[in-house]
Parts: sequence; structure tokens; C-alpha cells
Amino acid sequence: MQLSDGSTLGKGGNFAGINGANIYYEEHGEGEPLILLHGAWSSVESFLNQAGEFCAHYRIIIPERRGHGRSADTPGPYSYAQGAEDMLSLIHELGIERAHLLGWSAGAIIGLMMAMKNPGLFSSFIPISGTFHRNGYHERFLRWFESSTPKSLGKVMVEIYRRNSPDGADHFPEFFEKIKAQAATHPDYTKEDLRRLRVPTLIIAADRDIIKLDHFVDYFNNVPEGELSIVPGTTHMLPVEKPELLNMQVHEFIQGNPIH
Repeated sequence: MQLSDGSTLGKGGNFAGINGANIYYEEHGEGEPLILLHGAWSSVESFLNQAGEFCAHYRIIIPERRGHGRSADTPGPYSYAQGAEDMLSLIHELGIERAHLLGWSAGAIIGLMMAMKNPGLFSSFIPISGTFHRNGYHERFLRWFESSTPKSLGKVMVEIYRRNSPDGADHFPEFFEKIKAQAATHPDYTKEDLRRLRVPTLIIAADRDIIKLDHFVDYFNNVPEGELSIVPGTTHMLPVEKPELLNMQVHEFIQGNPIH
């Protein structure tokens, strides 16, 4: 996909040596920095419906966490805390002193950990379909996740991995299992913890998400500067299903919380 700044999503990115990993990231557009964090098993392509719109207004930075996309895998297990530390280190490596932060799914969980640890680094935080505690998921999703295999993800994600991963297509089953094992490291923030989050936060969720609606309400009720948007007629894939509505809400929220 060619973007409004003349660049192409999925091409022309850079690598940074971060905490023993070789992290791939792309930058597009100009303006206030906006960090986009993808979900589990995903890559920069997951923001296909957002990158073009956002890079017309912001300097967007899309990293691929270790093992994802074009970032090579590293020995040992993954953890959400490791993902947050890698992304914070990348932000500092790029010399970014303050930014907007958006995360989808696992990216929203990692983003929450980043915002909790370094609130002064972010002017706004937009978690999309992300939990703050592992008890937020619907039981039916947990049953699916527990029994899932690489084939459960469908052909598109597997094909994107095959095309881009420096580890080769044969590594995908091992990568898949490492992501599943990462679930055991899910942060379990309490409502009291959320009350200490001093970053303007727009919580976006689908009305048919893999996460309970009352979990999103608890999230909203306990973040001091929180707003909540439940997008009708959508699932966990809402950035793909209703991108125009999502992008409009994100842009409006960021404009209301400029960097200064």
C-alpha cells in the first residue's frame, strides 16, 4: 500500500538493536509522533487501514516486536513486560521525548504497561480491544485460545509471516507456541492500579469483542482521564471492519490532547 507521503507500508523500514533483539520499525509522515503497536502474531500490515490516514497528520512509527513480521526471533520465551521494555527502549533510541500511543489487542496490553510505567512520555493513549486483567476475556475465547493451532489463525497471517520473517516459514509453529505461552505473563492490574494512570485514555472496543463489555466499563470507570467508545456491529477485528469510524475517533482524541 502506497501512503500519502509517497512511502509504502511494509517496505523501506529500519532495524534497531534493542535489548538483544533486532527490531524492525517503519516511520511514515510528519508531525507529532504516534506509536502504533500491533497485536499477537501480527506485523505492520495489520494497520493497513490506519497508516494511510494517520501519516497524513502525524509521524507514525510502527515497530514489529521480536519474532513478529521482519523482526527475527530471539532465544527464550516472550513476556508482555519484555515487549513493553523493548518498545520503550525503541522510543528512547529514536530520541522521542513525548508521543501518542495506540495499541491493538496484545499491543494495547503492552501499551498499557508502557503508559503505567512512563506516563510522562505520552500525551494520549488509545487501547483498542485490550484488557487490563486476564479475567477480562470471554470464556469461549479462552477455550479457543487454549486449543488453537497455527491453522487456527487462517491463511492470511501465516502467508504474511512466510513472506516477511527472517526465520523462515518453518519457524512459524515455534513462534506460534511462544505467543501462546506469553499469555501466562499477562499483567493483572487492579482498579486501584488504573486510578494511577495519568494519561488521557480513549478505550475503544467492539460490541462483539473477545473481551467482556463490563471489563471495558471497569477500565473506563477507573482511569481518571478515560473515555470509552463501543463500536457497534464489530468484533475484535474492528480496525479492519470499521476503519473510517475508528480513525475519526482516534484523530479527534489526539487533536484534543496535543503534545506540549
